[in-house]
Amino acid sequence: FLTLTQARAEVRGLLDNTETTRWTNAQVDSALGSALSTCFDWYIAHGGDHFDIEATGTTSATDGGLGISSLRPTYIRDVAVIVGNTSTRIPKKDPIRRGYADLVARTLRVLYVPLYILPVDATHPLVGEGAKPANSWLGFDKAVISEAALELAIKDGDPKRIGNLVDWILALPV
Repeated sequence: FLTLTQARAEVRGLLDNTETTRWTNAQVDSALGSALSTCFDWYIAHGGDHFDIEATGTTSATDGGLGISSLRPTYIRDVAVIVGNTSTRIPKKDPIRRGYADLVARTLRVLYVPLYILPVDATHPLVGEGAKPANSWLGFDKAVISEAALELAIKDGDPKRIGNLVDWILALPV
């Protein structure tokens, strides 16, 4: 995995700006943050499952709910109810037609993708939670870096650099 410091250096390298003369850390971090979001959205929308995490919890017998906000889910992939040794998938429902709350405490298995945001500490991984890296890989990190460099290159308005970055991004094997 790459740290935020390494990612900043790679973005600047793609822009031929190895110092902080043209782009401040704050500007590079802003581009990396939006690129991280863009790359996650693209990866998840195209069926990628490297970042999936499974959690279990018990629903409330009072209102049928299961609080998972502490898990910081960005995407909920699947939900299954566990009865004994068997898991049964709960199909996604139309929000308008949810029906009545199930007022029996049940154990659920939730498959989700957590929200990853740009780290504050530059020594932490580009993709992770604090010092703990996510299940990322170099190709994904490079896609985030390339997307960030493209965003900054567009601000520069250099058509040759923009074209080179687009070609680079399209060639990445993510």
